[in-house]
Amino acid sequence: MNLFDLINLDEGNFQNALDQIYGETNTNIFLDIFIKLRRDYSLSSHKEGEHIVRYILLNLREETLESVLPNTFEKKPFISILAGKKTSKGSIKDIIEITNGSTEFNIVHPYLAIESMMRETGELYFDIDSVASREEIQKYNSSLDQWECSKGFMINEENGFLSIASYETTTIFILNKLLKFSKISNRGQKELNLRYLTLELIEKKLK
Repeated sequence: MNLFDLINLDEGNFQNALDQIYGETNTNIFLDIFIKLRRDYSLSSHKEGEHIVRYILLNLREETLESVLPNTFEKKPFISILAGKKTSKGSIKDIIEITNGSTEFNIVHPYLAIESMMRETGELYFDIDSVASREEIQKYNSSLDQWECSKGFMINEENGFLSIASYETTTIFILNKLLKFSKISNRGQKELNLRYLTLELIEKKLK
């Protein structure tokens, strides 16, 4: 049982668990902390920072504790960054569990749907009818604050096709760079290739 499961037990089972932990000991280290966590951060509680604390309790690792900082994860746990990674990738079940309901998931569903389709197809643009209604798209975009919009979380629509702003911007940037490089003369390429191969050989020898 993880700490998140512990603090969400009903009163009787929670007390039984504490009795099993402390019943045969002469110490009560962390007892007050367990009680405080249950009071402030169980699914029946609503306190600032609840999503961050619940996520830590569910996935308690030293690196998580070291990396976590109060950020937009608290407001948008499905799409924001926590502990150096996108929590929306590979942790949806965990996020649903700590948010205690489908309201937040329903709001961000269009964004998650596009991300999922991108991973499956390798495409960047999708017909709006394959993702969500315009009303749902508008509701999602309206839920974003200025910082989130600046980071590219917004869903763009053009000619009936949807894309995630950050992915579109990054892809266009890369394509422009490739086009720019394709127009550069190959002068000096032989020397660059030789230098690259030399460095590769040195690295292999060092290993």
